[in-house]
Amino acid sequence: MKAKQAYAEWLTVSVHLPTPIRCGIGAKIENCFLELIECIFLAWYASGERKILLVTQASERLDILKLFLTTAWENKILSTGFYSSLIEKLYEVGRMSYRWRRSCEEKLPHRIAGENK
Repeated sequence: MKAKQAYAEWLTVSVHLPTPIRCGIGAKIENCFLELIECIFLAWYASGERKILLVTQASERLDILKLFLTTAWENKILSTGFYSSLIEKLYEVGRMSYRWRRSCEEKLPHRIAGENK
């Protein structure tokens, strides 16, 4: 799973962050990673509307994670090389979750006309 690979990469760097940064934005990034992985895992075993909801939540977590990583990079907490490597993996996670959600929506019975998707 790409999200787990990205998290493992994050762990190699996070332990070297100064304590105030590690306990601030570093902790926020850590929590976002863990919530993302949890949503993906739960969605893997869910079905129907619940699966779509969990994949959507995973996408939201991913967007927030990318926001915090970008903030850390802009503030020179993360090197450009590390940031670009991590973001590349997370963009792939985003593409995969988008295709997964679309596939789940196509498998659901058609909704009543006029109802929002």
